[in-house]
Amino acid sequence: MRVSFEYRRGNEAWASDSLLCLFAEVGDAEELVLSEAILASQGTLTDMQTYMLQRWGRMAAFSPGKAISYDTKSDPLGGGAFILQVIVNGLILGTIYALVAVGYGIIFSLLETVNFAFGDMAMIGTVSTVLPFAVAVTLGADVPLLVLAAISLIFAPAYVGLIGVVGETLVYRPVGRANRLAPLVAAIGFSLVLQNSALLTQGPRAKWLQPLSHAGVEFDLPGGGVRLSFTQIGVLVSGVLTAFAIWRLLVGTKFGRELRAVAADAVGASLCGVDFQGTTRRAFLLSGVLAGFGGVVFMLYYGQTDHSVGLLIGFKALTGAIIGGLGSPLGAMAGGLIIGLVEGLFGGFVSHEWRDLAIFVALVVILMIRPTGLFGSSDRTNH
Repeated sequence: MRVSFEYRRGNEAWASDSLLCLFAEVGDAEELVLSEAILASQGTLTDMQTYMLQRWGRMAAFSPGKAISYDTKSDPLGGGAFILQVIVNGLILGTIYALVAVGYGIIFSLLETVNFAFGDMAMIGTVSTVLPFAVAVTLGADVPLLVLAAISLIFAPAYVGLIGVVGETLVYRPVGRANRLAPLVAAIGFSLVLQNSALLTQGPRAKWLQPLSHAGVEFDLPGGGVRLSFTQIGVLVSGVLTAFAIWRLLVGTKFGRELRAVAADAVGASLCGVDFQGTTRRAFLLSGVLAGFGGVVFMLYYGQTDHSVGLLIGFKALTGAIIGGLGSPLGAMAGGLIIGLVEGLFGGFVSHEWRDLAIFVALVVILMIRPTGLFGSSDRTNH
């Protein structure tokens, strides 16, 4: 028996997809059991993904013509394997948020204003990821997917980094720092420019990218197995390497020392010979590269984007940056990971539809306890 579903993740138009479920007859055919599930954007689901679909959709078995039934009393949490799989998925989602959140932290530490354009800069990164693949298809070139992905990992962050420099030169520098409201309004305007530019040049339709690989590794645990695809492993490794690189940059390079000096006291740093404008320009370049890199990782992992996805990425990453401490770039990365974990755990065990509410409740609770964020301080910045 075949059952086809059209579903949408939350209210995001870009997250629509179709799912084909195949049910096999068991016994005298009075009961059907889910045997295989095929997602239009990713292909056949793995055994672990099918198991998670069974639990979330409560469609492990049902009788024809009757309501779907599933007994959750015997194992309400799905076993240790299910819990660990949800945590892993949350960490992967949090890694994407963390890559964008650290950009928020870097710019806030310098200008003490939130760059609302970062989400849309990440969106530009997702759209730019598709370009090498589209060019290869147009030219009819038989280029391996991993090679095209490597080109995207170089091209998209560099392109978005250039957009960051252009934004600093044409948008943020002219408004100055005298009025804190002016950079905030300018950031919102720059965000709208990026979003509508993508809409006009790329159209409103979603952009799709085929999965790089369905292969991975699986670990057998009580209650099932925990599976990590090679794409997921790549996301986690990229997050760890990025965190280490940012830490080394801040504490072990001249630019890092200048960045911390300007963040602590811009006037004092200028009197000591630090080039404030040059440091700010390089900071915008770095934050743009991180936003673009986050967009590439998002696109390679989810395989779908459109001009509005920046709003989702941006506000989740900003929430993570606030929780971690906006004045601390590394704290912002940690906050992004926390947001991903909260979203994954709440969606896995409570309600997928209400996960965003859980995130903002967590934000309010943490700010009530630590108004400066988990890793922030009462000083202007904390690195």
